[in-house]
This record gives sequence, structure tokens and C-alpha cells, in this order.
Amino acid sequence: MKIKDMSLFSKIFLLVVSIFVVLLIAAAIVLWSFLDAFESTRPDNVAQSFFNKSFKIGNIGYLVEQYAPGSLKFETKDSINTEFKKNYDLSKLNFFATASNPDGSEEYTVTNNNSELAKFTLSVDKSEGFGLKGYKVADVDFTFENNRSAEILVKKGFKLKINDIEVDSSYITETDIKDASYSHMPKGVEGILYDKYTVSSLFFEPLAVVISPEGNEDLAEYDEDTKCYTVAKVYSAELQNEHSSYAIKAIIEYAKYLSNNSEFTNIAPFLDSSAKLYRDIETVSTSWLWKHKSYRISDEKACDFIKYTNEVFSCRVSLKDTLISYENKEHIEIVDVTVYFRHVGGKYLIYDMVNN
Repeated sequence: MKIKDMSLFSKIFLLVVSIFVVLLIAAAIVLWSFLDAFESTRPDNVAQSFFNKSFKIGNIGYLVEQYAPGSLKFETKDSINTEFKKNYDLSKLNFFATASNPDGSEEYTVTNNNSELAKFTLSVDKSEGFGLKGYKVADVDFTFENNRSAEILVKKGFKLKINDIEVDSSYITETDIKDASYSHMPKGVEGILYDKYTVSSLFFEPLAVVISPEGNEDLAEYDEDTKCYTVAKVYSAELQNEHSSYAIKAIIEYAKYLSNNSEFTNIAPFLDSSAKLYRDIETVSTSWLWKHKSYRISDEKACDFIKYTNEVFSCRVSLKDTLISYENKEHIEIVDVTVYFRHVGGKYLIYDMVNN
């Protein structure tokens, strides 16, 4: 039925019902707003809501971003959230009221497995409607402070990123740090040099990535010996495939010579005669050696091949030399050396060697 065909009574009735529905909706909106405002007058409710939307779901990065923005030098909201969830069990998070202050503010403490993590304060919010006194989050203090620091060794000419944020050269605290191989390089060949970066004010352990001039990225991992983050050295599979057998053969002859099972003439072809090492090996004393009638070489291994130039490389060679006495007793000598080769006269010769 069209409205124009309705009776006057029906039209008035429809109008009254429409007005009533509008008033009912308006009243519901006002009531909802009042109840919401009323909830804000109860600090424990505000605290619970805040806790559920931040700490309880591990959204700590948001809190740092909002309440301690100056802390985010080399950490992001997402990186903090990820690390927080790794380090803390969200199911063990809790909070409780700790103080009611004369100015009307309320203080709460957040714990994880009974260990304090943070504190937050609710202050009086005079902007609440209906003449009610409400509460809002005024401040958050983190007990797990951003007091971590990290030192990262970066090969010269390479770049560093911490949690995907590039670190500029102003964070370099030490430069031209020599790699262990540096002192073993022949004249004209520069060994590996590092710059040491130091970053501080971190909440969690950093994700450090080193970027080569070619754009290749490698993860830097913590080294207990140096107390620094470093990228594992890049070993050459090509050199290993090409020179592994040769390097092992050389050190077998070296081990045999040291145990009086071979002559110097057998190791000499593997040595650079112009190097000091040549004379050192030639004149080494073996009079102290365990008397034996035979020997057995086993567990030979060549690894960790590092290319310095097209003419110079190093590798690590290890083996077990078992000496057998006249009484058939066995004495084991472990040979484990880093060997430095350079190209001389058409082949690679050993010019230096270090015991590991």
C-alpha cells in the first residue's frame, strides 16, 4: 500500500513509530557511550583492557614506539615483538595494582613468571563525558631495559645492517683490525682487515647482517672467543676440490718426516725454498721422538680453504699418525695445521704453517 493511499490514522501511527525507533536508537547510543565512559571510571578495567591489547599478545614494540620512541635506534616494532615472544612465555604474563597516588593516578606492575617486566601508570582523564572521572594510560616504564650492546666485526669495504637498519660509519669504534692470517701473508698481499662497530641501547640481541660490495648478505653470529659478532669465513669449494689431495699428501710427508719415517727430500718438493719455513723444517730436531718400528697414517682431512688472491690460499689439514713400538704399543700423534700456499714456478708451495 502506498503512503498516499493510507488513512490519516495510519500515517500518524507510522510517524509516531518511526520517531520512537529513532529515539530508541539514539537512547541506545547514549547508553552505550555512558557505559563505555563508566567503564573508564574504573581503573582496573582500563588497566585490564590495556594489558590485554599490548602485553598479553606480545605487542611490546608498539609500547616502545609509543612510550619510549628514542629507544628505537636499531630495533623496530616488529623486531622487538619477535624477540619478546622468543624470550618470554606470554601465558605467564600477569599484572597487578601496586599504588594509588594522591593525584588520582594508579600504578600497575607487569610480571612474567613472577619476574618484573614493566610498570605502567593510569592518570585521570578529565575529557570523559557525562561528568565522569575516567582513566587513561599515561606512562610505561620497561624493567627489561635497553642496556644491551653489541660489537660486530665487519670486513673492510663491507656494510652492516642491524635488524634491517643500516649502520653508518659513525658507529665504528676500532678500525684496521687484522685477521689471524694477516701476519702470514707474503709481501705484496694484504690480509683481511676488519672494522669494529659498536651499537648500544638494545632491548634484545641484534640480528646483524654484513653486506659485501657485490650485495651478498651474510648473517653475523656471536663468537665466544672474540666476544663479537662476525660472519663465518667464506671457504672455497673450488679450491678444496682442486687442491685437497695435494695438501693432504704434503702434510702426510711432513708428518712422516717429523716422526723419522721419511727423509727431508720427500717433503722438500712441497715447500717454498725461499721461505723461512723451509729452513725451520729442514733443521727441526726429532731426537725426542718415541722409538717405534712402524707407523700408520689415518683420518686425513683437508678443509677451510680460503682464497686471498689468485696466487695465495690457505687451508687446514689434519691427520692421525700412529707410531707402533717394538713392544707393539701404540702412541698417537695428532697433526692439525693451517697451511699457507703460494704459486711459485708453476705450482703451489707451502711458505708458512701454523699449529692449530
